[in-house]
Amino acid sequence: MSRAILVIFTAAVICIFCLGGCKKSPSGTDSGQQEVVNTATEYQTDSDVEEEVKPATEYMEEAEREITLQNMEAELRKIEKELKQEISEE
Repeated sequence: MSRAILVIFTAAVICIFCLGGCKKSPSGTDSGQQEVVNTATEYQTDSDVEEEVKPATEYMEEAEREITLQNMEAELRKIEKELKQEISEE
């Protein structure tokens, strides 16, 4: 019985806190602090701007042109080598 009362009391307290939310200061009583809002372009670096991402279909078409039955083994080794380098850089 006491456990049920404790659960109900705890749930009620949690509901009150959730419904009350955080106190928001009125806009007229701001103590000189301003919230700075940055846009996504302000966070971009030069490398982000220069790098374009191709759609998957372009990658597939490029792979079909470049990888043939004759050079398949060499291309696989090349890709594995690139992946190992990327993993070791992280």
